[in-house]
Amino acid sequence: MHWFDWLVIIFAIDAMLVLWFRGEIFAPYRATAEAWADSPKRFKSFVGKALTCPLCLPFHLAFWLALYFVCARAAYSASWLVSFVFDSGMRFILQVLATGGIVNRIYNDLFPYTNQLLKKGYQISTPLSGEYNDESTKN
Repeated sequence: MHWFDWLVIIFAIDAMLVLWFRGEIFAPYRATAEAWADSPKRFKSFVGKALTCPLCLPFHLAFWLALYFVCARAAYSASWLVSFVFDSGMRFILQVLATGGIVNRIYNDLFPYTNQLLKKGYQISTPLSGEYNDESTKN
């Protein structure tokens, strides 16, 4: 793999972690994983703890992605079409995640005030929206 692929994977894993631990869309699944962590069944407890541990989850994601790419490379000998579809598809998904993660980090670091206003429900107008005035940040 090329160094750029590794960089994409690093940023994609970071984006996956932010989505999993902070995303509202995954809140029900996080709650389920937290309930599993307290389960008396060993496997269910292990999966729950693995999905809710911020220290462990990056290693698990890296392992499964590396395993996926090893299997995709092994498929080259079987069929170039199958390998191309799975390899290119996964690369596209990882690049989208990495790009979103980088943009999210830049946005949160460069514009923290705007981000806080949006979280509180304020409507932000910009000169590009055509509704820009000094009173636009007031609720």
